[in-house]
Amino acid sequence: MFWSPTILAAVVPFVSIDGRISVEPQLRLGDFPDFRIERAADGWHGVLNRDGVEHRAWFASEPRLDAYYAAQIPFDDRLEARAHAAMRLWRALTGRAPMPLFGDLPQQRKNRYVQALQALDGHLDCADYRDIAIAVFGRANVPDRGWNGHDLRSKTIRLVDTAKQFMAGRYRDLLTYPKKCD
Repeated sequence: MFWSPTILAAVVPFVSIDGRISVEPQLRLGDFPDFRIERAADGWHGVLNRDGVEHRAWFASEPRLDAYYAAQIPFDDRLEARAHAAMRLWRALTGRAPMPLFGDLPQQRKNRYVQALQALDGHLDCADYRDIAIAVFGRANVPDRGWNGHDLRSKTIRLVDTAKQFMAGRYRDLLTYPKKCD
């Protein structure tokens, strides 16, 4: 088996290239003594810690320290994330500055998800939408009159709905941001 479809996109699959590619320079696994390799049920896993960043690799068969390896990136729906993980690992191996994580959530979206979880807490405690809005947005922002037509009411309902979707399994979307467009 050259590649396992169950490998997370942030894990770089490696394949031995000994004698098949004559491109210089090549990197041998033995050149990186801090590359920790452990046996697992699905193959061999490598972990490299550089500059506070953990990089992961996967080998179908037991890796050899004297062998040369290449990243094997299948053309699947996670190609961009896999290529990004391979580039981050390559930069770490060659002493270059780390790249940002692929699909790191923008701060605005992080804030919205925090608000959604706060709104869900209130909803699960049987609070009404107005009380939830006061807790999330502050009393000064929630009007005493005209609440039923206020935009914060709609926003509060959407926040609760978003959090309910996370509870129903959509939290996995956080692992695959940005989502691919269909």
